Amino acid sequence: MMSDARQTIPVIYNPASKGGNSANKGAMLQALSPLIDLVPTGGPGDATNIAERLVRSGARQIVAAGGDGTINEVIKGVLNADSKRDVAFGVLPMGTANVFALELGLPMNHLERCWRVIERGGSRMVDVWTGNGKPFIQLAGIGFDAAVIDETSYEFKQLAGPMSYVLNAMRIFGESHETLSVDADTLDAPIDAAFVLVGNGKRYGGPLKFFPEAENDDGLLDVVVFCKQELAVLLKFFHAVALGNLPKSGSDFFGFQCKTLKITSEHRAPFELDGELGGMTPLEIVHAGKLQVNVLREASKNHSG
Repeated sequence: MMSDARQTIPVIYNPASKGGNSANKGAMLQALSPLIDLVPTGGPGDATNIAERLVRSGARQIVAAGGDGTINEVIKGVLNADSKRDVAFGVLPMGTANVFALELGLPMNHLERCWRVIERGGSRMVDVWTGNGKPFIQLAGIGFDAAVIDETSYEFKQLAGPMSYVLNAMRIFGESHETLSVDADTLDAPIDAAFVLVGNGKRYGGPLKFFPEAENDDGLLDVVVFCKQELAVLLKFFHAVALGNLPKSGSDFFGFQCKTLKITSEHRAPFELDGELGGMTPLEIVHAGKLQVNVLREASKNHSG
């Protein structure tokens, strides 16, 4: 555990993320810097408890080494602690997709350079949201998207990596789905949807920018509503994404921004937060505040507040 919060930086890491063994992963992280104080997790939810305990004991900088799931757990712990606004949060991407790290512009596959970003201390404030009280910092999905995650086992992710989601998506896309009712502070009335994607940043599931107008510090959610769950609609959407031209209205799909989002359904539908299954509808998403995140100094200059 951390020996001196003023001199060392606790690095919470998941020994099981992205394969490998605990000893090798720990040694690789420790080799980055003598300032690193390694704190391994032992199971689901452990990173949250560790992060909360560290912040309450005085830590003012915490690093999550792992994937988006580990990041989400650590952020939850920081938010649970009283002094969250004084804590700098750093990321060492070591997971399957690492979407949040991509969003921050971190040098992927270069842990040494990512650590230098943390040591140099550049930072900016990033929005954090909650879905039914559970935090997320990058993305959420309701319906099809969450069903894919629910169907993708840990073992399959370790075997196939990001392709595990693609393969399961292809398998279940044509299955029946629950009709969702979507309501937001910027909509005149609720609208029906086949499934919904929500972004705090531009990226979803990897490098593709599903939410071209999103900024993760603007206090706004970016929402894409799919009116139909059909292959032709999905292909049209990917074409629009490639062009960076998401329509504001349409009979197939469209995007909008809002500050609060509510989704209900006659029968319960799954939702996910930061790539982890979060529960079942009804779902309410609200702003939960901001978190100080370590980024490249150039990025911190271009985003204030």
